Amino acid sequence: MDNHQIRFGQPTNYQIKKKLLEVKGFDPNGNLKIKNTCSIDLVNSVLEDMLQRARIIHSDEVDFCFGGIDGSQRNLDKEKCLLQWGENNGVKSIFDIAYIEGAEREAIAREDLEVGDIPLEIPVSAIILEDLIYDTNMFAVLKKVEGISSKTMLLLWSMKEKYDTNSKFKVYFDTLPEAFNTVWNSIQGMEDQPAAILKNNTTRPTREFKDVKLLNDLLMEKNKETGWETPIPVDAASGGFVAPFIYPNLEWDFKLSLVKTINVSGHKYGLVYAGVGG
Repeated sequence: MDNHQIRFGQPTNYQIKKKLLEVKGFDPNGNLKIKNTCSIDLVNSVLEDMLQRARIIHSDEVDFCFGGIDGSQRNLDKEKCLLQWGENNGVKSIFDIAYIEGAEREAIAREDLEVGDIPLEIPVSAIILEDLIYDTNMFAVLKKVEGISSKTMLLLWSMKEKYDTNSKFKVYFDTLPEAFNTVWNSIQGMEDQPAAILKNNTTRPTREFKDVKLLNDLLMEKNKETGWETPIPVDAASGGFVAPFIYPNLEWDFKLSLVKTINVSGHKYGLVYAGVGG
């Protein structure tokens, strides 16, 4: 039950490289010409331009982050503060936080990892848990609210802590994105028609089922608005083998009008033929 994330609106490597060439003043379709009468300085200048073009054309995501060719500096001060805050609170990590064009913020290892290495250790004292609410003044009020869940309490507590300058977790909350890319604004923000939108049905770590019906309903509205006919291929992974029997009323399959294909991952089971599924 894999958990692959689909990113909407992210530029492809081709688009990034084309933009970088234009930022550097290079015509992506232009030619470089050297005449027999060119001076040494002009030849050196042309060769330098060729090297810069080649560097951009053959670059990858790591180069965009560390190679200094993206023409911009990403401000990671908040992330650096978060790493320092973690170290001050007992977190042991070999990771740095970096900005990779097309992938946003990612973790980059500072050293090679061997089998059995522990790259990240987080003490319980540095984790936001529901128990934190019980020691606050909010709990006396929230526990009187009928039907309120511990998750809702934790959400309300987090909202308060974000603006509390004395909060232990202030640095963490300040590092969070200002806006999150939800299914709704992802679909609404699409300008070009995609061939399809892949949706995973299940998440292995939490055993949760993704809301394929929500995606189906939102995409139906978008298709109606634009005249598109974008379908949904569902990657059911290994959960597709059990979902129809354990949750027969769950709407994730061909009951939904935009679900056109479903694949399952037979390769995750032992003693199967090579190449089966997924």
